[in-house]
Amino acid sequence: MTITDGSRLGLRGALAAALAGAAACGLFWLLFPGKTLPQLTHRLLGLPGPGSGICAAFGPFMIAACLLVFNLSGSPWAICVTGCAFGLLHSVFTPLVFPGVKTIGSVGPLPLRIAAVALAAGVLGLSVHALRRRSRALRYCLSALGANFALTGLYWSAIYPLAGKGWVKPGSQTVLLGAAAIAAVGLGALIPLVHGRYCLGGRDRE
Repeated sequence: MTITDGSRLGLRGALAAALAGAAACGLFWLLFPGKTLPQLTHRLLGLPGPGSGICAAFGPFMIAACLLVFNLSGSPWAICVTGCAFGLLHSVFTPLVFPGVKTIGSVGPLPLRIAAVALAAGVLGLSVHALRRRSRALRYCLSALGANFALTGLYWSAIYPLAGKGWVKPGSQTVLLGAAAIAAVGLGALIPLVHGRYCLGGRDRE
């Protein structure tokens, strides 16, 4: 990827980030086809709904993909481009890839589904930049938490009510926020941290 001063992103870098977002979207479909994700979070993990798949898998997966790209590019803008590409492709094509299946990416109004991922990517990119003087671990963990909570909050406040799934009950909110925090750190931040430590030798790119 092409970087300039560590924050701006060149055309080639933006294209590479968009392709990375597309690849992450394809990988997510392969890992969680059809109704696999709701079955995993509800039946296997026993998490309440709606929203368990969003906060425990979808959000952290997208966050991990964005931070891995950031490890390579050094630009917070790469995070935004990767996340927006992932969200756009996933929201538009999931109903076509899994026709008739009600799962993440096919529930709720299309503009809001895209906006939710774009919001999370924006929060992630802004947080990573704002915390650039902090340690990589603190920077990634706090940024991942903020992004996952932003994504979850928009789904709870707008997407699920408009989709007829109703509001998340207070008791369920506590459980799901805990799951969102654990998954954001354990998946969204930890994988890029390990990659940065062992593949990049611990070097910060920004």
